[in-house]
Amino acid sequence: MIGAPHRLARVPLYTPAHRTPAYLAVNPLGTVPTLVLPDGETVTESAAILLLLSERHPEAGLVPAPGSPERPRFLRWLAYLSATVYPPTRRYYHLADHVAGAVAQAELRRTTVAEQVRLWVAMEAAFDPAPYLLGDRPSALDLAMAMIARLSAPEAGFAVACPKLAAARDAIEAHPEVAPVWRENFPDSAPDFAGDRADA
Repeated sequence: MIGAPHRLARVPLYTPAHRTPAYLAVNPLGTVPTLVLPDGETVTESAAILLLLSERHPEAGLVPAPGSPERPRFLRWLAYLSATVYPPTRRYYHLADHVAGAVAQAELRRTTVAEQVRLWVAMEAAFDPAPYLLGDRPSALDLAMAMIARLSAPEAGFAVACPKLAAARDAIEAHPEVAPVWRENFPDSAPDFAGDRADA
């Protein structure tokens, strides 16, 4: 959507590719995505990458300008997605990092799914997409929401619990510059997330 020159190194989802020595040499955290700038600086965290790229390419219009009416809502909900919604999304796939034993992990899975539903429903109540979250133009907020939504627990029933957000997700995923990327990275995704899994 920005159209800037770049070199893409794919790190397939649902594989241990992000734990290889070569990848860890670039990003010791082993998280995806990672952006390496021309000067060698490494940027991690999806929200930081979205903000930085949008700042360097304002012509793309992916972030509301300072002082615009949409700016406060954009910043609030981008931070909400990154700091509030994403942690339980990641925890769902790493239960063993938090508790030991099948019983404890099953209970943590249950409470994590319930937390995801509660957090998504709170965001659902704050938006009336038309068709994107901030109106008739896509923004970095749509990209962040769609990505995290696709990684949410299948049991969370995102499309049923949050039909407005699901419609906005579908709108950004259908965008001609986004659709090929989504098809490649989420080939088995479905509206109810059946079968989605990730080592996020």
